[in-house]
Amino acid sequence: MYCAIDTFRIIIMYYKNYKEVNNLENKVAELRKKKKLTQTELAKRIGISRQALISIEKGRNPSGETLLKIASVLRTRVENIFFITSVLQEEHKEN
Repeated sequence: MYCAIDTFRIIIMYYKNYKEVNNLENKVAELRKKKKLTQTELAKRIGISRQALISIEKGRNPSGETLLKIASVLRTRVENIFFITSVLQEEHKEN
């Protein structure tokens, strides 16, 4: 079965092959706040510590399992949360 994590891995593999990818950015904090969840509440729902969630919100890459749990709790797709801004900006300039 093809799932969001497969899409995410394909995106990362593509950009690692063609561009330098140092930082995966995300909208976890933004989406968490829209759902009116605290860091503690979201962390508890996905089974990680608040400190681990803070690290993810600051740009640390979570495991595939954690990616899926975050997307599930926030009721969205992984690719709507995590993205590579520097590459997207470069591609946007080329068009």
